[in-house]
Amino acid sequence: MNWYKISQSDAKRIAYSAVVLDESSHAALLEAMRQHIPEGWKDYAHHMTINLGPLKGDRSDIGKTVTLDAHSWDVSEKAAAVAVSGYERRMPGTAHVTVAVNATGGGKPKDSNDLRDWKPLEKPLSLTGTVTEVPA
Repeated sequence: MNWYKISQSDAKRIAYSAVVLDESSHAALLEAMRQHIPEGWKDYAHHMTINLGPLKGDRSDIGKTVTLDAHSWDVSEKAAAVAVSGYERRMPGTAHVTVAVNATGGGKPKDSNDLRDWKPLEKPLSLTGTVTEVPA
């Protein structure tokens, strides 16, 4: 068995495609949502998932910088997120960025997909990120 070939093929697998936020947008989103995130939750504010696996459709967007407009927020017992517009989500559900999760309470980033009670942000926020295929 050739272990080198196995590790090379694993490195090429794509877990998901996303708009990955730049550092300043990451920090601004955490700051804007801090009042809504319970103490002790794990911060994320990393990306908006476009689809699972490699980017579907027009792949020319990979590496492109885009702006997402955060306009609503929601928090459950497990996750906090902001709803965004500005780039097409190619899977069911509300386009969003998971801001934080209640890791000690069993929360995972995927729990943001269950949020349904979106409230308008007091001040909408522009977020900048790059269309990226994230390796598994």
